[in-house]
Amino acid sequence: MEILKIVGLEGYEFRKIHELSGGQRQRVALARSLVISPRLILLDEPFSNLDKNLRITMRNEIKKLVKYFKMTTILVTHDQEDAFTMADKVILMNDGQIIQNSTATELYNSPNSEFSLSFIGNSNKIDDDNFIRPEKIKIVEYETENPAEIFAKQFRGAFIEYQLKLKGNNEKF
Repeated sequence: MEILKIVGLEGYEFRKIHELSGGQRQRVALARSLVISPRLILLDEPFSNLDKNLRITMRNEIKKLVKYFKMTTILVTHDQEDAFTMADKVILMNDGQIIQNSTATELYNSPNSEFSLSFIGNSNKIDDDNFIRPEKIKIVEYETENPAEIFAKQFRGAFIEYQLKLKGNNEKF
């Protein structure tokens, strides 16, 4: 009963699993794991079937529970937002090989390979050693030798994505 209370399922103990929502089912699975007081817990794509709002709620709930129980947690996910918001350390893998082992901030801002750069977030490759993330680019009217022209624009809710082409150059950013 204590674990059900902790995971927010107090009063649901007699419900059948098919009578519960997706988030409640996730909590049942977590409660079952917590009953044995593990020192380590493995979460394999725990948020993949949840809608955006429930996903955020469950991330916060699990972070609180992990802290409360002082458990080491391994989160396996393909979702970068899940990894970045949940992890102290991120291990990026490809074909069973560790590509980078760092904090989320280090991984995003200082990728150690072409794979890390292309897998984590969007970026614009300037040359072999340099890149720029889209959120660092500002569109202003300014005369330069190689002005860019906007060739595509997509509204994404919180931001607008522009695709640019340098005039006199076929490269697109």
